[in-house]
Amino acid sequence: MDILKKNIATLWNLAALAVLLSVCSCTLLGLELQQDHKHEVNILSPEIHMDAWQFINTPLEDTLRSFDRFVDAVVYAGLEDEYTKPGRTFLVFNNYAILRYNSSGTVNSGCYFGRNTVPVLDEDGNPVLDEDGEPMMRPGRRWEDYPVEQVRELLLYHILEGEYSYHNLGPDNTVVQSLSPNNEANLVYLQIQNTQTSKLAVNAFQGSIQTTLARTANLKATNGYIHVFDAYLRYGVEMQ
Repeated sequence: MDILKKNIATLWNLAALAVLLSVCSCTLLGLELQQDHKHEVNILSPEIHMDAWQFINTPLEDTLRSFDRFVDAVVYAGLEDEYTKPGRTFLVFNNYAILRYNSSGTVNSGCYFGRNTVPVLDEDGNPVLDEDGEPMMRPGRRWEDYPVEQVRELLLYHILEGEYSYHNLGPDNTVVQSLSPNNEANLVYLQIQNTQTSKLAVNAFQGSIQTTLARTANLKATNGYIHVFDAYLRYGVEMQ
């Protein structure tokens, strides 16, 4: 029993010595013990301190997700002033949504230029016909390949009267009229997904031809809110 007691005492002494050395090691090495530090929590502000037109004209390092092709569309459609008016929500789509390529070098059918093909024209500006007498089609290369009214309607569908953000949207759809002149396709359905990521979803309703999630949402411009997408928005119901 005496030997056991001595061994236990020795172990206790060794443990105490280890603790003492760990506390004093910094001092022994000429280092000071770390002092308590008050951690300050900062909330990232959504304020961008510019209007929507200034925002989409701001160059980005990621050219695929910049907005220069979007700016070209706005200028072609003559809608620059619409992006400076207050009290609006701007649904902005980037270059990736307009023109992108597959690994094979072909234009992706999901981008605007790929989905909305245009006729191949000959030197005289006439459509080139295939062997069945039908016009041959190709992806768009620039906005001027499309009627200006088509581009105007596309852009106006992406502008909403009123400011809609995470402050006044929820998991149930909020239905808003866009500025689109097309009375049959001018509604926009907005909701915040009830998921871990809480993404802003557009046109997430039964039978929707396309539900689109925001890439970056809730940017507070000086004239409203901006939500950025990797795809242009489409409204409609799938045919049964």
